[in-house]
Amino acid sequence: MLGRIRADRWFAHQVLFGRRHPEESCAAHAELVARIHDPSPRFSFEGFRGFGKTTYLEEAAVLRAALGEFRYMVVVSANFRPLALQRLAAIRREFEINRQVEKIFGDMKGPVWRDGEIVLKNNVCIQAVGRDMSVTGLKWHDTRPDALLLDDVEDPNEVRTDVERLATWDWLMKTLIPSMSHPLNDWVRSLGTRRGKGSLPERLERAGWPVLKMPIEHLGPTGERLATWPAKFPLAVVDKMRENYRGDMHTYAQEYMCQPVSEENRTFRESMMRSAARERTFEATWAMYDPARTVGQRSATTGKAVWSYVGRKIVVWAASGHRWLPSEMIEDIFEVAERYDPTWIGVEEDGLNEWVREPLRAEQMRRGMMIPVKPVRAPRSKLSFIGGLQPYFDAGEIELAGDFPDLRAQLLSFPHPPIDVPNALAYALRMRPGSPVHDCQIDDLVALSLPVSPWRPLYSCAHARDGWVTAVLAQFVDGEVHVLADFAHQGSADEWIGAIAAEIGLMGNTRRMSVPASPRGIDALKAPDLAPVAVRRETQWVTPETHFDHWINVGLNQAIARLPAIPLRGGKLSAGYGWLGDSLGRSSRGEPIVKVSEHARWTLKALAGGYCRDARGVEIETGPYRCLMEGLEAWLGLMQQGADDEEETDVGHYATDRMGRRYRSVMPARH
Repeated sequence: MLGRIRADRWFAHQVLFGRRHPEESCAAHAELVARIHDPSPRFSFEGFRGFGKTTYLEEAAVLRAALGEFRYMVVVSANFRPLALQRLAAIRREFEINRQVEKIFGDMKGPVWRDGEIVLKNNVCIQAVGRDMSVTGLKWHDTRPDALLLDDVEDPNEVRTDVERLATWDWLMKTLIPSMSHPLNDWVRSLGTRRGKGSLPERLERAGWPVLKMPIEHLGPTGERLATWPAKFPLAVVDKMRENYRGDMHTYAQEYMCQPVSEENRTFRESMMRSAARERTFEATWAMYDPARTVGQRSATTGKAVWSYVGRKIVVWAASGHRWLPSEMIEDIFEVAERYDPTWIGVEEDGLNEWVREPLRAEQMRRGMMIPVKPVRAPRSKLSFIGGLQPYFDAGEIELAGDFPDLRAQLLSFPHPPIDVPNALAYALRMRPGSPVHDCQIDDLVALSLPVSPWRPLYSCAHARDGWVTAVLAQFVDGEVHVLADFAHQGSADEWIGAIAAEIGLMGNTRRMSVPASPRGIDALKAPDLAPVAVRRETQWVTPETHFDHWINVGLNQAIARLPAIPLRGGKLSAGYGWLGDSLGRSSRGEPIVKVSEHARWTLKALAGGYCRDARGVEIETGPYRCLMEGLEAWLGLMQQGADDEEETDVGHYATDRMGRRYRSVMPARH
């Protein structure tokens, strides 16, 4: 038996100390035991809390002492009382009560048997020492220590500065180890946890010590998650433990994943996260989804964030992480679209192409609701991408309009997963629009009640480009531009013009008015016998000049002709662009010259930032907003064609007819 115990140390631990291991051991324990008894003179161990590394080292001390493999062992802890004494007490107890040890080695109790020091019958001494004690000149009789057991020399309950960590390292390397019998060849085993930069385990590894790390979980050959000790800590238990550290994943990473972290080195801290009670009014919003590819308990979450750019600040309206099925994510996209009406909803391009695009398009068709979804390319380095938020949080330029526990927890735990919610929010830096084409205060334009004037013609300003078909229902009323409604659909003109015309017909083409039951002239409108009847309102279609090119067009005019209707040729885009830019923010008789109905959401979003230039400030970004606004500007350009080519010097010399066209007035006082 002694021969086998000497040759097979894993067998020895199982036979001698089996009662100390009620749960089934794992392969990681066998590897730990092999490294403890490895011929290498030095070894450093880092294992998750509860793994049993201290237990196995205590057993190794008992076994090696009984076999006489050292003469004088020193057990070192962060302090003498109680930590070092506890380690020695556990070793002493095995010699006192372990019947298997007694059967094989006999009664090992020697002449010295007290707290802090024991001497076995085979003349082996084991002594407890604290880091706070002087170890210069350590000797037992004429023997210097030839074995060291270092157990968490840096106490986790201490707040250690860099200077104190360096002092511990100097004490170990300049005082304790040189006091050994053969400092380069004697048996030294160290247990520790990396707590902050410059901790003892980190310094030991840098000094070239062999290191064995045992996290609570690891990845298998194909990338699957595997529990290190399945019998006691299966993945279901690991997930629950991780959830207990929600918002403090740095501690979880230290204690269970063998990863070094410190409070000072955190990318995001609680003090950076500023919350403010804020009610959203007409701020333009953006949203982003970072889809998870799977929905199991071991999968990443789908990150979601909704925000606005308010001056220099990014105001976050919503942020959360969920384990969603594709259908649940699409349902939430529509809820966000209805609640926040975002300018763009971004989806990581890979996720959009894999399993979001087709069901999203089908749901849009089913609901008759078009959502501005933009595919966004995923970053090369997600950690660096999220880290870009740090200076904005630090400067107070990101403001949270709510609690958002998922966002807070994942920011505080960064860079340890999950990090999907911060990843979604980090796109706020990438999706920030360029300079707006028309700079205006959106609150001044919104009209909560903007009825259709029965005395002015209605115009449907249609356009098609870049895969979008749009239309704006507008009127000129007493020198004001009224945007009553708008429409935007992704697809071809042939596919959508009929549907747009039908919606316009419901909204404005037919308007119920009170007129006489029998025609008796205009004065009869004041008569008491009025009856409501439907008065047919025809809408005039206007399209930009490009659609009248015989060779290059996308079939928009042809689709309108099949309604049937004859579109008017729009004016110069530059003329409409100039008029709109000059008129936004101006007022006449206390009323804004340009009014936009609250129901014309695409126009409002375009003016709030969707209609903008690229990052270089040169080209206008393509998409639904450019398509929509160019259609409106073509109509405004047409309205300006009635004006004299002469530069306008006195606005009082111009008037507007019932069709909305300007002409030079012979009455300078009229507007």
